[in-house]
Amino acid sequence: MTVDSGREIVATKNAANNPNPEKEGNKLDMADNSKMIVIGGNSAKKSKMEWVQLKLGYQGMFVVDPIGRSGGLALLWKESEQVELLGFSQNHIDVKINMENGTSWRLTGLYGEPNRSLRSRTWDLLQNLSRDSNLPWCVIGDVNNVVDARDKVGGSQYPSWLVDGFNEALQDAGLIDMELVGHQFTWERGRGTADWMEVHLDRALTTEEWLLMFPMVKLYNLEEMDGIVTIKRIFFKKLKPAAIA
Repeated sequence: MTVDSGREIVATKNAANNPNPEKEGNKLDMADNSKMIVIGGNSAKKSKMEWVQLKLGYQGMFVVDPIGRSGGLALLWKESEQVELLGFSQNHIDVKINMENGTSWRLTGLYGEPNRSLRSRTWDLLQNLSRDSNLPWCVIGDVNNVVDARDKVGGSQYPSWLVDGFNEALQDAGLIDMELVGHQFTWERGRGTADWMEVHLDRALTTEEWLLMFPMVKLYNLEEMDGIVTIKRIFFKKLKPAAIA
């Protein structure tokens, strides 16, 4: 994977929530220098993603169409010969990245189960995926879960059983929640009203080995306004591998 100082991997869901694919592509223009884009949510449909792929010039694409309002995930990348599909489900796409220096790592795009009563399915998925490979591993996307009660402001308190269950799953899977640079919340509702709430739902989860492979990497949150819609994306910068001795 060719590395520069720009945005390397962008994860977003808000930018896809538009029935007009042309406007959708325009919202993603900021990401067209990124090596990969992960789009989650029930608007990540193949018919829309094909237009986005063409507009932004991505060579590779894999889409898991949503079933009704459940699931939906797309992964687009620029160097198709360096990406190998490992597996997928309604809520994840798992690939192996073969880099130019001969090393490899694993990327999983994730769209976590939004139904709280079914949230343990996402926890089980992460635990099961962790046993499939010993490669340095990064999971990125909308996990639909917080790791700390402080990850939510406004509204009712986030249930402690969801926080505890998610953290136990991360520990079992050997995953570390990356620190987010910038605005600390990635989802909101009720802006400008007394019911406004914000939650940190989009995350990057990595193994220690992955962080050692990319010691300079930072995870950023970009928030911008497009009319009355707030678009939030998380993305990596300085995804430069450590020198091989």
